[in-house]
Amino acid sequence: MGKITRKDRIVIKALRVEKNWSSRSFLKEFASKAWCRSSLDRLIKTIDAGLPVDGVIYLLTESLVAVVAGQ
Repeated sequence: MGKITRKDRIVIKALRVEKNWSSRSFLKEFASKAWCRSSLDRLIKTIDAGLPVDGVIYLLTESLVAVVAGQ
């Protein structure tokens, strides 16, 4: 299984908050990462609870989200 890196967590949080992506959406869009669905579900639960995903709060712009999502 692929490890969810700090950078991945930031992207996941941004896409979850901005576009309400589910774990299945992440697995489909980032298939090359080989993430485990249960790990994504756990991270999404943390995001939905409003807790920091990395102990640090990051400010992201929509342009970063669009670049990462390939739009």
